Amino acid sequence: MPSRQTVLKTLTDALREPSKDNCQMVHRSLPATEAERVNVGRLSESDFRLVVEAALTAPSGDNCQPFLFENTAEGVVIHHDGDRAAHLLNADALGSYITLGCTLESAAIAASGLGYHLNYALLGSITGADRGLTPVARFTLVPGAKADPLALHLSERHTDRRPFQGGHLDAPLFRRIAAMASAFPGVGVRIIPPKDDDLAASICWLDRLIWEHREGHRDLMRWLRLSQTQIQATNDGMPWPTLGIRGLELVAMRLMRHWGAQRIANALGATRMMERLCRQLMRSSAGLVLITISEPSRVSEVDAGRLALRIWVALNAERYGVQPMSIAPLMTYLAAQNRIPNLAPAYLERIKGLAAQFTTSFGLASDERPFWMLRTGLSTPLPPNRRCKRRSWTDATLGNPV
Repeated sequence: MPSRQTVLKTLTDALREPSKDNCQMVHRSLPATEAERVNVGRLSESDFRLVVEAALTAPSGDNCQPFLFENTAEGVVIHHDGDRAAHLLNADALGSYITLGCTLESAAIAASGLGYHLNYALLGSITGADRGLTPVARFTLVPGAKADPLALHLSERHTDRRPFQGGHLDAPLFRRIAAMASAFPGVGVRIIPPKDDDLAASICWLDRLIWEHREGHRDLMRWLRLSQTQIQATNDGMPWPTLGIRGLELVAMRLMRHWGAQRIANALGATRMMERLCRQLMRSSAGLVLITISEPSRVSEVDAGRLALRIWVALNAERYGVQPMSIAPLMTYLAAQNRIPNLAPAYLERIKGLAAQFTTSFGLASDERPFWMLRTGLSTPLPPNRRCKRRSWTDATLGNPV
């Protein structure tokens, strides 16, 4: 177990490094004795900064970073920015709740390095149609925590869209990952090798959605940074090097920012080419990691994000690359609850059949629903310019931080 001083120094150094890469009242917390349950309300500036910088490392859809943080006497309030989060694929704010779970878990891991447990509460509810700022959660810190071993690796978490070099699902790492779900009631994890060609075909076919749906295309394009000027002017979105494109591919991508050009490219086979690339990436992986939910609720959706974040950090710490494969499981989950966005019949038919494919391929129990999926495999270190940028802690806070 690393010492608190080691963890704190590692966290501070890594998070400050510029090139590094985040209803009813519901409470969640890590264990603490009654004597230790003295909530810290308003944080000191140094503690607030460290925790917010850690929270900002959490993944979000297209790296939109949809949260702002406010240091108050009642604790840190997380505000959801509906304008940043607006996206076809963020139906019913599902993506925002996943990101909230990842954000809270990142903050909790960092807080452990300061000697704190993190208690949080969900505040009200948000939908995919919300705009502007909405308070979505509040957390307080409780003294008495031991440093989480993942704190040493939190800043290493990143998305890797490159082909992987396989890997071994019988390694102890994957047994540890399978055991992580026990800390999150109603949430599970299943891991299989990417050998089911029919499942891969359906997953990769659905990935074409973002390029073939006008609204989805619009939402994606506002977060692509396809020039050095855009990259230097922003600390969010996806810089083109992170997509693994270059040369003529970059030129084509710039042209396809326009919907008319995208439609022509699709007619000429662009999305079929992307589908083939997706299948190649899946075949290069060691495994597919599926997060499941047995009792759908906002609490379970947040907890699924928390579990996924821990799995992701653990994989990156062992030199396994990670890339989310989000569309197929999220659409399957939404369809089971009649929360699916307005899509063409061909997509709806494929989504209906996916539930059975996920159940068969992953051996799901009757009450397990596919929720979110990661592909993973052995990988080489990711060059700094292929990691997404993050907003500064001052840009992501409301009011006076102290």
